[in-house]
Amino acid sequence: PREALLGPREQRYAAQPPKLLGLVAAGARYNIIRECAGLDFLLGNLVVSLAFANLLYRGFGRKLAYVLAGVPVAILANNLRTVAVVLVSGLGIDLASNHAVFGWCVFGAAMFGQMAVGLRFS
Repeated sequence: PREALLGPREQRYAAQPPKLLGLVAAGARYNIIRECAGLDFLLGNLVVSLAFANLLYRGFGRKLAYVLAGVPVAILANNLRTVAVVLVSGLGIDLASNHAVFGWCVFGAAMFGQMAVGLRFS
């Protein structure tokens, strides 16, 4: 059994179900754990947005607007990542077990789109 391979600390965490959010798709229930809740997307987007706005814009108002516009981009990108992982897993492709690379590709695409729009207003 899987529990035999885990130490006491890991067994304690494995026994606790995630308590953040659950999705039901194709008759299966998917739990989204706190580590995948999108804080990495939000903080990563904030850092990249601050650097990009500082390099591209002169006025404080434009910099602030660009950084604030990045918040919904990060939230939407994380939602897209979550739904895509669930839907692709529902098709029988095991993306849920190792989805970090896919998540960062979604993040990169979202940042590229945000920067492309930001360049149009420079």
